[in-house]
Amino acid sequence: MTKQQKHRERNADQTSKAILDAAEEVFAQSGYSGARIDVIAERSGYNKSLIFHYFTDKLGLYRAVIYRMRDSMIYDIDDSLKRFLTIEDDQITRDIVVEVLKKAMKHAFGILHNNMGNCRMMAWEAAEGWGAFRQAITNEDPAPFALLKLRSILKVASDKQIIRPDIDVDFIVASIIAFPTAFFNSLPRFSYLIPGRTWDAATIADEIDDFFVNLLINGIFVDPDQ
Repeated sequence: MTKQQKHRERNADQTSKAILDAAEEVFAQSGYSGARIDVIAERSGYNKSLIFHYFTDKLGLYRAVIYRMRDSMIYDIDDSLKRFLTIEDDQITRDIVVEVLKKAMKHAFGILHNNMGNCRMMAWEAAEGWGAFRQAITNEDPAPFALLKLRSILKVASDKQIIRPDIDVDFIVASIIAFPTAFFNSLPRFSYLIPGRTWDAATIADEIDDFFVNLLINGIFVDPDQ
């Protein structure tokens, strides 16, 4: 690749990132239905024609934002969590499951705490019946491997009676996905309904992910007292 080609590629990456950053901000503020491409163009500093050149249409742009959010949640994991992606079934013990759950939950809370726009976009999707999300993410898209591996680890733990057999492991995975989004989106409501403390994401982030980890661990294991 020539220097000129590398320069063009670098500029294309920077342009794409600027557009996606602006789009995520606007989608978080207005939802898919209310977001306007001309507003995204103004905030990104690029015209509508270039945006459509990169992403085809509004749905294509939204799809790119969703995939970028998914990738940050699923693929941008640290080495301490990555090592569990290759663990064998015969290596799965209670200690391993506890550590996996702790790291997965802390990762989920950490990603959303650092990107509250993600939470707001999901709130808009829920309010609008997940219509744009269903169009952007099709059933043909493969489920992220990290989530499939987490599910597999929990299923083995259930078969080994490490966790209670009456607990549906899919609900555990769903809880790890849903708890952080629902919690952060509800902070203003908590301030009204549960007064007397500061319901601020930056203030309680570490405390709340520990709470949900303990809630999971003490609720699903056969021997929670050990």
